Amino acid sequence: MGAFLIGLCLSGLSAQAYVIRDDFTGHTTGSALNGTYTPTGNVQWDAESTFTFGNDSTNGSYLSVGGPPYGNGYAQVGFTSLSGATDIVRVQGDLHPSSTDGWLSLKMGGTTAFPVSGNGISFLVRPEGLVQLYSNAAWLANILPYPTNPTGYVYNAGGFNTYAMEYNGATNTLNLWANGTQIVTDQVIASPGVIGLAGLYNNGNAGSVPSFDNFEVSVVPEPAMLALLAVGGLALGSCRRRN
Repeated sequence: MGAFLIGLCLSGLSAQAYVIRDDFTGHTTGSALNGTYTPTGNVQWDAESTFTFGNDSTNGSYLSVGGPPYGNGYAQVGFTSLSGATDIVRVQGDLHPSSTDGWLSLKMGGTTAFPVSGNGISFLVRPEGLVQLYSNAAWLANILPYPTNPTGYVYNAGGFNTYAMEYNGATNTLNLWANGTQIVTDQVIASPGVIGLAGLYNNGNAGSVPSFDNFEVSVVPEPAMLALLAVGGLALGSCRRRN
């Protein structure tokens, strides 16, 4: 009976974890991202006017950073914490920087404004595939594509590359993946507090149109909170049996 109750508790808790996802389909090419809602999660985008929808025969639908001059800009979604500053938050997406200059970024943080230099955690991808990791505007690491860097990270300069970063608020550690290869493992960072925003940032891409696709945020309560709630569920079940 106890195992059954634990299963029920955990299955209920798993429903508390939620996902925000947008593949940017179903929109008119050239229309603005700002004010639209994500298909999964149904949260509203707050975005600068440079972010518009694109579509081509090679990539299908995607998010374009319009121009010229393809200038600086951010796009973000907000969400509610599940267990305060100890949430596990994962942000991922496909990035295609300009072929010549500038960079694209994925970011998470807890501030209402979303400049790249503000509070939060971010990594920047440059046209040659260099990844730079930042926390609260402080540089933490440079990661180059294989064979320069021994992580084995391979970069496609001519198209989209998939990146994901996962922050564990209980341990203040960050993991980062590039095209399925883990390139940062348990990087300790200064605590950014409660994470409540995630999004995209573009800076200075002047040579060609930079693009994003398949943006996703997942939020999960940290394991200790899950265990505590499961024990609480067991206690509740025991009380009901006695009554």
